[in-house]
Amino acid sequence: MDPQTQPKKRNRLKFLTPFQRRLFLLLGVSGVLILANSLYLFGYTAWQDWGDMRARLVPFYQWMLLAHFAVGLLFVALTFWFVALHLPKVWSHFRRYSVSTGLSALIGLVIVLFTGLFLLKLGAGEENLWAFHAHRLAGLLGLGAYLAHRFLSWDPTPHRQRRLVGVSILVLAGAMGVIHWVAARSTPPPNVIHAKAFEEIDISSDPFLPFRPIGDIDPHSMFYPSGTTLASGERLDPEVLMPGPLPDPAVVRAEFERKGFTSDNAIGAEDCRLCHQDSVTQWENSAHRFSSFNNPFYTASVLGTRNDASPQVSQFCGACHDPAVMLAGNFLEEIDRGSVAAQAGLTCTVCHIVNRVHNVTGNGNYELADNGEDPYLFKGATEGWRLELRKYLIKARPRDHKDFFMRPFYSEPEYCASCHKVNVDVPINGYKWVRGQDEYDNWHNSGVSRNAAATFYLPAEARVCQDCH
Repeated sequence: MDPQTQPKKRNRLKFLTPFQRRLFLLLGVSGVLILANSLYLFGYTAWQDWGDMRARLVPFYQWMLLAHFAVGLLFVALTFWFVALHLPKVWSHFRRYSVSTGLSALIGLVIVLFTGLFLLKLGAGEENLWAFHAHRLAGLLGLGAYLAHRFLSWDPTPHRQRRLVGVSILVLAGAMGVIHWVAARSTPPPNVIHAKAFEEIDISSDPFLPFRPIGDIDPHSMFYPSGTTLASGERLDPEVLMPGPLPDPAVVRAEFERKGFTSDNAIGAEDCRLCHQDSVTQWENSAHRFSSFNNPFYTASVLGTRNDASPQVSQFCGACHDPAVMLAGNFLEEIDRGSVAAQAGLTCTVCHIVNRVHNVTGNGNYELADNGEDPYLFKGATEGWRLELRKYLIKARPRDHKDFFMRPFYSEPEYCASCHKVNVDVPINGYKWVRGQDEYDNWHNSGVSRNAAATFYLPAEARVCQDCH
């Protein structure tokens, strides 16, 4: 055949050395993996946002988040290595469009890297959504710039071009298929409780039913005469309300015997302190922390109630002052005042797993979601790499953490009324109904709430308890 008429042999990846070609192949494999991983994460997030899947954080999704971090860093490292070897050689064969698209892809990757590290450090909360969207957009634009770079820089035969497109589609589809096959067979999501804020009152049409006032407590209920209930219907383990690393019981007891109460250890708050330092610092100096047997004045009051009435009657106090002791069923027996649970006070978890408030009559008439499970991996980790991975997962997907521990009705004053409104009735004082402390009604009937027409000091806008507290 005439050499002049023979088709010119196209040199694929002509600017790459053999080592660079192997590196390029490895880069391509990691690129396909991170692309399939990103598509899965995007699809899962969209499913939650647009479908009826809110707060169902499956374990497989979390493993994919961890893989996104690991494979993403590998892909970035390989890319920088490849560019460092490749750029000096191709720069001398300057092609404007090839260089501009290649640099655009590299800039997109740099933005992806820095926004990813930013989110890793500070989390993908609402205040950092700009970084989250920038991470996604930069990745998409970087991918587009790279495809344009390959189109301009490589001149394959039509047959090779079709084969490349076909193989790429098959590899990506295969990776996505494997991911979704494993996801469909992964462990189902934990039971995460999201009940209504306030229990609806069933007003029967039967006029012959005996009258039972709102707030009347069943004498056979587990924690009578308090109105507290548990979603599980069973007594709970005190450690449910005291997550994270706990102090040595011997150290707590020694301090109790020395001072009469414990103040050196933030019992049940160390796990929260990892991310919520300011909140824990405020709690450490609050009346909520010193609400139980770590408060000498309360201790004298509740012991007097137990002596003058009975241990069961003292459960009326325990609902709002000693939940870690009472909800474990320990109020009906001799209380070990030097135990970790008795010195815990109202921990963060007590108030942040309230599932509902039954009504606005107070007296501790709340329900705890004690049968809800922490949906994140590595539950109970207190140190080491497991703890770091758990923190990463919470920061990467904080919405599920917030949905469980910060329910919408926590911003309503009725939430506070469950413990900040008290009445003492015949089962407790053996006398008659007597009003106790009542911050809720005082607020409700004041001008601040804008509910009272006769008040003359109405503010411009109504305020609730949480606006000041």
